[in-house]
Amino acid sequence: MDEEQMDRSVYFLIVYGCIATANTIFTCIRAFLFAYGGIQAARHLHSRLLHKLLKASASWWDRTPSGRVINRICSDVYTCDDNLPFQLNILLASLFNLLGTLVITIMGLPFMTPVILILLTVYYFIQKYYRLTTVELKRLTSLSLSPFYSHLGDTVNGLVTIRAQRFVERFAKDLRERLTVNIRAQFSSLAASQWLSIRLSLIAVGIVAAISLSAVVQHQLLGVDSDSRTGQAQAGKPAQPTKRPKGGPDLKKVITTGRAARDHWLSCPPEFQYCRPSATRFPAERREISARAATGNRLSLFPDVRSATASV
Repeated sequence: MDEEQMDRSVYFLIVYGCIATANTIFTCIRAFLFAYGGIQAARHLHSRLLHKLLKASASWWDRTPSGRVINRICSDVYTCDDNLPFQLNILLASLFNLLGTLVITIMGLPFMTPVILILLTVYYFIQKYYRLTTVELKRLTSLSLSPFYSHLGDTVNGLVTIRAQRFVERFAKDLRERLTVNIRAQFSSLAASQWLSIRLSLIAVGIVAAISLSAVVQHQLLGVDSDSRTGQAQAGKPAQPTKRPKGGPDLKKVITTGRAARDHWLSCPPEFQYCRPSATRFPAERREISARAATGNRLSLFPDVRSATASV
């Protein structure tokens, strides 16, 4: 290896090292910004929810189970604190990897463009069906936690009475039933995730097969050496969607959960709304009648003053 080739190798190694270093730095910055934004959003949501709950009316507390309040305060804040930054991070990483994969594949094998468009259409309908289903499953999972928390709180508060009346088995049975309902909803959500993962794996297999077939067809028709193009396209094949397939749909599910919590809990009526006096003023006639009645009542307490006033 002469000196010129050595310099070129060192140059390319330096470029690759700079790209890898920049990628690492920007990935850390992205993760930190998303984590910080999620913490700030969770603090803001928790502060507003707590502020509204402390000012809620007594009638609202009477008709709202305590388990639902605990569930919303815990699970929805956890959604903004942990799930939302994680899903946003996955979405951006998967999106840029997918765009790079598509660009490399189309540049290497132009015959793959119709196949990619068809597979993108198939993926759109698959993720649309999955997104609508998983939002409802997430709602069922969250709703099934409220009776569980309510039953657990009532059991702890009335533990002495339950033991005195020998209702331990009954309450334990009710607790198991509520826990079973919640676990069933969670398993349904996991099954939906696996359903999407299998179909995305099939799409990835179809893309790999189409890349190989397109390379053979391009070599036979154009008579060009397609080995380098095939390797370039295979290097950019979409393995990322099979590993993390649920960035976009899960992000939609998380955002829907946080928005529902905000719209539902921030709309509870405050207590001072029913205690605040009205700002309307009486008409002039009513004010005059009220003044006369008040004057008459005061004079009735002092008959001497009333007689003196009448004589004058």
